[in-house]
Amino acid sequence: MKKNRLGKLRRLLLPLSAILLVSCLVVTVTLALYVDTTEAATNTLTLGDVDISVFEPDGTEYTITETEGVYNAISKSPSVQNDGSVPVYVRIILGGGDNFTFDYDTTNWVQDTNDAHVYYYRHILQPGTESRTLTPLFTSVTPKPNVDVTDLNLIVYAEAVQTWVAGATDAITAFAAIA
Repeated sequence: MKKNRLGKLRRLLLPLSAILLVSCLVVTVTLALYVDTTEAATNTLTLGDVDISVFEPDGTEYTITETEGVYNAISKSPSVQNDGSVPVYVRIILGGGDNFTFDYDTTNWVQDTNDAHVYYYRHILQPGTESRTLTPLFTSVTPKPNVDVTDLNLIVYAEAVQTWVAGATDAITAFAAIA
């Protein structure tokens, strides 16, 4: 009876051993071919140059006059130009904006819903000489009544981010993605 069991075990082990041997051989040959034929890939990464500047064609010094308690509107049209080599999304942040009233360009700009001093340009600002200057955020500002105008400042600060930020479809989502 022992002989019978040993014979059955040999008949079972012989095919299993052959299958295991063939499997090991296939894996070894596959790995050898993969290692032998695979070459290193060279990736060239180039950083884009994000460079913007804020300019005001009307200058930076203003005279405020008052007529019967109402201040005059001041011609002010801050713009941003893309001096870099890549397309960018732009936002402008106003410092001291609580002291002024102004009508901003709602066609080309959108105000941040969480911060009344932040405005996003609705379009991509392309690099280059012809299309690099965007529509001004506003063209005039007026100091609010009862504001001390002796030392009044409106600071215009701009930021830019490359347009290919992961998942970004506009300026708001691009800036949110890098925050």
